[in-house]
Amino acid sequence: MKTAALPLYIVIVLVAAILFTFGSAFAFWQEVTVPRDVNVITIGEGVELTIDPLGEGDPHQRLVPQGYVLTENDVDIINLRYRVGVTRELINTVSLVISVESVIIGDEEIYAHLIDIDIMGQGSFAILDLFNDAIDVLVDVRLIEPIDAEEAARLGLDPALVNVEDSVVAYHSIINQEVRFVLRFELRPRENNSN
Repeated sequence: MKTAALPLYIVIVLVAAILFTFGSAFAFWQEVTVPRDVNVITIGEGVELTIDPLGEGDPHQRLVPQGYVLTENDVDIINLRYRVGVTRELINTVSLVISVESVIIGDEEIYAHLIDIDIMGQGSFAILDLFNDAIDVLVDVRLIEPIDAEEAARLGLDPALVNVEDSVVAYHSIINQEVRFVLRFELRPRENNSN
């Protein structure tokens, strides 16, 4: 059977998906905190994937849409950085696949599309090659300003920028709410790998 020819740890790693949830990662015009927990997952025999948030973040930062940075603590982008490591045996044989699984503002997903999460400049889905036993993963988070059709027409904005039905309702639904999202970390064999 072809699957049996693959090393055991590759098969096990393919089956495993690691969900890493950020509780209280940041908020719209509210304090920002970054979790400092280190997640170590052991998969099969000696295969280990570690996810370590780097830095503490500034608890006084407030995430606001671009163009609304008005005070010293306002920021229009939150930079999150993680060190992801794998067992040495996997170097050069697997790729690290990271994707955004879900975004929730408060307890709702209705305005989740207003949160832009960019992983290593590749959007909400990134495939990274592992050449070392650890790689730094950069995640940028932005808040997109809610714009409705009336506001776009009044300000002469491109109608393609319309992203909500009512921007005032969207604003009141987002303000001071906690934003949570899940990043999925997965190891996949490289396509050009002959093992």
